[in-house]
Amino acid sequence: MGNLRIMLGKEEAKKRPSTIETPKLSSEEILKLIEGKKIGQIHYFLYGTDGVSLQAQETDSFLNKFGAKTFSLAADTTESEISSKSPELDYHSEKVTCLRDKILDQDVADLSALIRDQQEEELLAEIHQGADAIYQQMITFIDENGLDIVHIRNLSALPFLHIQAAVAVHKVIKNRPKIRFILHHHDFFWEGPDATKYITKYEKINKLVEEITAPDFENTRHICINTIAQKELKERKGVVSTFIPDGFDFDKEVEEMSQEDKKELLEKYGIKENDLVLALTTRTRSNKGYQTAIRIVKSIQDKRKQLENNKNGIGRSFKTFDSESQIILLVIQSADFDSEYYSKIKQYAKEMGVKLVFIGNDIVADAQYTNEDRLAGKHSFYSLTKSGIVDGVLYVPTHEGWGNQAIEAAWAKIIMMMFGYPVAVKDILSQINGIIQVGDSDDLEPWEETGLPVVKEGVVDKSTDKLIEVLLDHNLENKMTNEAYNAFRQLCHIQKIGMQYLELYLN
Repeated sequence: MGNLRIMLGKEEAKKRPSTIETPKLSSEEILKLIEGKKIGQIHYFLYGTDGVSLQAQETDSFLNKFGAKTFSLAADTTESEISSKSPELDYHSEKVTCLRDKILDQDVADLSALIRDQQEEELLAEIHQGADAIYQQMITFIDENGLDIVHIRNLSALPFLHIQAAVAVHKVIKNRPKIRFILHHHDFFWEGPDATKYITKYEKINKLVEEITAPDFENTRHICINTIAQKELKERKGVVSTFIPDGFDFDKEVEEMSQEDKKELLEKYGIKENDLVLALTTRTRSNKGYQTAIRIVKSIQDKRKQLENNKNGIGRSFKTFDSESQIILLVIQSADFDSEYYSKIKQYAKEMGVKLVFIGNDIVADAQYTNEDRLAGKHSFYSLTKSGIVDGVLYVPTHEGWGNQAIEAAWAKIIMMMFGYPVAVKDILSQINGIIQVGDSDDLEPWEETGLPVVKEGVVDKSTDKLIEVLLDHNLENKMTNEAYNAFRQLCHIQKIGMQYLELYLN
């Protein structure tokens, strides 16, 4: 049924006019035209440390540099002249969660057709009622701010996550034909290991989902952040999109932690100055591969004698690693935290003898970091990245739309171990040197009773040999981190990515 419901709209999509060729503007014309434009960004959340929020923050900064005025609408904004708060966009809320559970309930297939039809009509009424409220918020946001362009992230790519928001977006686009809408698809619901969750037994809701997923009108332009999704969107719905990877300001200036703040943070969490610290910089979600990271740390612990008492120290901070030093697996994000998954990870770390340290409650997104946070002993996300505390980043998700934390590790010149998930293999590792790859999709096996994928121990052991070699060889580490930095900078610098956005905004 999953493929059927997507393919239904393919012929209709082919008739849509967004693929018509238009005269291209030069870079100079684009920069001249963007000045004074009013641009809105809409997402569930815009000020967190998740990849989509960080991309919105990068875009916002880029646009403001060229004289555009930006406005935000999300569940986590504060009410101000340029931002509007919409708690209704929070897909974690009890109302949205309850509605989503009812739509995705597979047991309704056992009901009689009459009862199932009655329930579906009730659900549709609830969907449209909630959508109308969000629609009014979006229309008010657009009209009162006089927006010229609206950049919407993921709302129409993940309709099952928050179907009322997706319906509202569809209605807004239809009713504001003179406004350019950029539909930025970071993750489609049919991608990755969670795809099997997003299936409903309700026929009319399936039809609605088909209609509102990546809607293609004359006033819309579509962005996919990887070429796999770009190809699949074209095949499934006939929708043409532009491939634009995640962007990052490689010239970003970050206030680094003071030595006193660094010392206090380490002491608070029982980390010694010469401990080897390997960080998980992603959110704590089941697709992020924390179980593979635990196997990596266990493998290094088994070989720790190779690292001890190296006369030149280890890693980028030249740490004096000895028999008393610990190997720490550091978890630094609290955003969108999956407590059930983390409890399994904690138990697995304990069984494997791996020291897992969670500091996420003390790390705040740079866009939200305040003096009050500083006084409370909290630290900004990027100040930690630049602090020198972290010796290596373990970026081992089994599925990603792109790889935002990989860019950040490269920017901070931290050696990185990266699992070859499909997008990484096709769009990143094929172009970026200086990364230690930890297998690919052929190297996975089920992790215990969870059934979640984990990289096989033999593959992990081979990759940790390389990490140990790099930690001991400062010239090699410097060479590899510089290679990753330069390649990511060329591919993903926000100046390049931002200009690609502007072409879609204005052409």
